[in-house]
Amino acid sequence: SYYCYRRNSSLSAKEYNLVYDRDSGIVSKLNPDDNSSTHLQPLFRSVIGIEIHAQLKVPSKLFSTGPTKHNSSFISQANSSASLHDIAYPGTLPLLSRSSVRHAIISAAALNCAIQETSRFERKHYNYADLPFGYQVTQQRWPLARNGTLICRRYVPPPLKKSKGAKSRRNKELVIESSINNAKIVQYSPFFEVGIDRIQLEQDTGKTTAVSSDGFTRYLIDFNRAGSTLIEIVFKPQIYAAHEAASVVSTLQSLLRYLGTCDGKMEEGSLRCDLNVSVCSISCDVDYSFSGQDDDIENPFHVYLPKGIGQRVEVKNLNSLKQIIHSAEYEALRQSALVLDGYPTKRETRTFDPKSGRTIKIRDKDGAVDYRFMPEPDLPPLRLDKSILGTNNLQEFLDENLPELPDQAVRRLMNKYGISEASALILTSDRSVIKYFEDATSICANQLEQRNHAVDQNTISTAIANWFCNDLLALAKETVTKDEDDNHDNESEGTVFYSVENFNVDALRLGSLVSLVLDQTISTTQAKKLLSVMHHDDRESSPLEIAERNGWRLIADMDTLKLICQKVIHDSTNEKQLEQYKLGGKHVQKMTKYFTGKIMAESGGNAHPELMAKALREVLEEVAPGVDK
Repeated sequence: SYYCYRRNSSLSAKEYNLVYDRDSGIVSKLNPDDNSSTHLQPLFRSVIGIEIHAQLKVPSKLFSTGPTKHNSSFISQANSSASLHDIAYPGTLPLLSRSSVRHAIISAAALNCAIQETSRFERKHYNYADLPFGYQVTQQRWPLARNGTLICRRYVPPPLKKSKGAKSRRNKELVIESSINNAKIVQYSPFFEVGIDRIQLEQDTGKTTAVSSDGFTRYLIDFNRAGSTLIEIVFKPQIYAAHEAASVVSTLQSLLRYLGTCDGKMEEGSLRCDLNVSVCSISCDVDYSFSGQDDDIENPFHVYLPKGIGQRVEVKNLNSLKQIIHSAEYEALRQSALVLDGYPTKRETRTFDPKSGRTIKIRDKDGAVDYRFMPEPDLPPLRLDKSILGTNNLQEFLDENLPELPDQAVRRLMNKYGISEASALILTSDRSVIKYFEDATSICANQLEQRNHAVDQNTISTAIANWFCNDLLALAKETVTKDEDDNHDNESEGTVFYSVENFNVDALRLGSLVSLVLDQTISTTQAKKLLSVMHHDDRESSPLEIAERNGWRLIADMDTLKLICQKVIHDSTNEKQLEQYKLGGKHVQKMTKYFTGKIMAESGGNAHPELMAKALREVLEEVAPGVDK
């Protein structure tokens, strides 16, 4: 769908009807005077680069023994978990965390990066109150890893909360026709690939909070976070739409969570995103050189950018997919309008205001900022040897520590268990979920074998996958914590993260439940009730114990079913209905449904539906031969 934007008259004397397509990144001019149809004139396309700061899930900080939030000794009270080195106490020296380096290597390997056997730390000088040293230790010029790739599935926005029955949008081919030169931009694949320039280790800063009272604003600084380990992942500007940007962040978030190297909680600042947004002309018939739209020559990624691109604008510290989408969209429209006005943007840093849905200027960048980089004198070059890796070489470390990646797991589950791709994608959201599924499948198969009930492997695994992905996952949504749920809005609902911790039904009980369904001990309806009881009320009893306690046992014996059918049909209260059935014709179907309902009620809902229908037909044939023909 298109999102319309009209520039504020205070910014320009001109007004433009510009629209932005979040899927393709095309900025078009809407021509409402065209009586034949709504006419879109494509003018620009957004070009987006992304920098992501991911806080690693390690117990201590990068250069000190100070605890992080992932350490049981961490105290959340402000400034209670900051060591002397974290606050730049004179005389303290950095001590490199091996676990931080190892987590960074695993993340880089999963992103197909070339890991550097030797990298260096350096000081990046700038003055912020929450940066106690007056510089940040980073690896911008000698990073740990280079030249990676991330393959992303195209972003599909969830349905709006107000319309629960709305169909989700599916990945589709994108076709945008230019009314100027009849050119078409076509993207067929539901996947796209984005290059990664580098991954570097660096320190996190403290946290500054503004507190206003009595007309004054005070800034409070908490150094608990200072010195925590970050990896900065710098993507090449090969992203061209707001939804593509959201897909990159969502895919990376899921991957890091899967690896266990970052918890990915954007709302807590564990994963922070900066966007660099530019616009370029997509029409060769229009020359915007009059507007001063200069190429971004100072951009280090200049070789990847199209001709005629404007100066990039950085939007800092975005912490949800919704903010990423809206800020990319707003910037594309704002910059396009400025180019049309003849006043293209210059390099600047902005922040996104969620209340107004606009970006707000923080500061100009009138040239390259002099960060006065210098090698960190207190740290030697980082060499990936046995003292760091704990193994003889890098390849041996990766063989021992890099887990099966999500794409590999999807293919394996589909090939080995015969489940659908949709189910496999859900099951590979977390490594613990994969183990849960495989354990439940094995348990179900073993119990069926013990009861001498033959069911093929694919039927068992498909049943387990369906019960997990549909019924159990629906129950798990009720137990997702408020912190995880804060990031759910209409644009980021698809990023919900579930692990085995959210499930109150373990693999043993789920496997046992499905085995009872497959051997027809209980019905699907009874199983759904039973699963709800196991999740909400009874977390100890086996499914069979709960079923017997509640009288949920499927009646599958034909003799028993025929006796129940005979009792209902010959009941005096049903004499009139039986006579109607004997009339035949249109009465047969109607009275059969009537008797079916009465039989299910008589059996307490435990009659096997298919076998009960067969028994009913036989009994009715005995009572009224030849009527149902």
